[in-house]
Amino acid sequence: MRLKKKLKQILRYYLKSLLPEKNFNNLKSIYTKIFPANEKKTDSKLLQYNENLFHDLGINLETSKLTLEKLGKNYSSNVLSWHYHLFAGISDIFIKHRVPVKKILEIGTHNGDFANFISKVFPESEIYTIDLPHDDDVFTNSYGRYDEIFKNEFLLYRSSNLKSENIHFIEMSSSCIVNEFKDIKFDIVWIDGDHVNPQVTMDIMNTLQLTHEQSLICVDDIIKEEFKEDYLSNESFQTLTNLEKNNILKNSFIAKRTYAKQKPLKYVAVSSKM
Repeated sequence: MRLKKKLKQILRYYLKSLLPEKNFNNLKSIYTKIFPANEKKTDSKLLQYNENLFHDLGINLETSKLTLEKLGKNYSSNVLSWHYHLFAGISDIFIKHRVPVKKILEIGTHNGDFANFISKVFPESEIYTIDLPHDDDVFTNSYGRYDEIFKNEFLLYRSSNLKSENIHFIEMSSSCIVNEFKDIKFDIVWIDGDHVNPQVTMDIMNTLQLTHEQSLICVDDIIKEEFKEDYLSNESFQTLTNLEKNNILKNSFIAKRTYAKQKPLKYVAVSSKM
């Protein structure tokens, strides 16, 4: 298990930044054959729930499927987070309202995989993605980055993901976004930073000031039940439901993954202003 994890880290965070894409994909294919992903049973009710919700939101499933396939993602994978499915088809909602998607904000860059994905889905849009400074203690002491070798590999990998001309990466605390982006109104905000209070509530409340009436605010790792760990809690759910009760936001919750027997069950929130 340790060998598998170490090889995955080397492949993902080091070799990808050094090798041509074709060579990297060949190595990735070999790794997948040696270490196949553990199969999980799909929860058909969760899948149907998500597909019905996409229909209600006005997202064409075929659009989402085709975009995912084009960008190397498998629509049917029950371990792929549905925020990929969501952003692959979310433009349908804006087309319906005749609103172009010009600017997107991501709070929580992590390794840059999703910012890279968004930049390809929306090549004509400006993607702003923020994360803590790489020398910040919180950044260093999370996700195994206290290991200096791994941290350097991680930063190289992230840098390779953020090369697109339409990606603007800023090292900063999300607490400062109102001042940093005071002259910008974002069409979509993706909140995937700290998932516990006070930060997650601050992020949600601050983005309300940085969006217009047709904007969508999307939040990762929503947990509806009573739950709290170091990096996860149900506090974002509490904040969003409180805002809905006060007629500020209207929320929809997409199951994050569709395999069976998840504990806790996570969701991705899609919220619009009321």
